[in-house]
Amino acid sequence: MTPAERRVWRARLAALSRWAKEDPVAGTARARQAFKDSFANGGGHQCKVCPRIDIPPDLPEAERLRRAAALRKLHFIRLRGSQEKAR
Repeated sequence: MTPAERRVWRARLAALSRWAKEDPVAGTARARQAFKDSFANGGGHQCKVCPRIDIPPDLPEAERLRRAAALRKLHFIRLRGSQEKAR
């Protein structure tokens, strides 16, 4: 095993032992919320598969949240498309 493979193996063991003792939903709640908020609070989104899409900051909060939800859905659809393309 290469050093990189050993690191991955150890990380997997550590994660599995942690989630065997704790609730994974509660353990990852903050990270999931931060990811969800990153679409609205950052004013938009951009990643390797998504072009930059900005949400104007002067919109009402309800409209910003609606657009953030749409951006999140668009992000996952594009990820799925890039995954299928890679196959």
